[in-house]
Amino acid sequence: MTDAAPPASKAADKGFSSWLTPVRIALIVWAAMSLIAIVARWHAIATLELSDTDDAMRMAQVRDRRHQPLLALHQLLLVQLER
Repeated sequence: MTDAAPPASKAADKGFSSWLTPVRIALIVWAAMSLIAIVARWHAIATLELSDTDDAMRMAQVRDRRHQPLLALHQLLLVQLER
C-alpha cells in the first residue's frame, strides 16, 4: 500500500468540480444574465425612463408612500374592516 498523493492536476480538477455544483452554476448564469440586462438598460435605469404603465404606477406608489409612516394606522384599520 502506498500513501502517495495524487498528482496535483487531478487534485485540482476534483476540488474545482466539487465546488461547481448545479446550484452554483445556476447562480453564476443568473448573475451573468442580470448583469447583461442591467448594462444593456443602464441609461434607462439611470434616467428613470419608465417603459410601461406598471412601472409608472409603482413609482407613483413609492413616491406617495415615502411621506407616510411605515405602517399607517388608517391603512391597518381599513385592512381589518375588509376582513
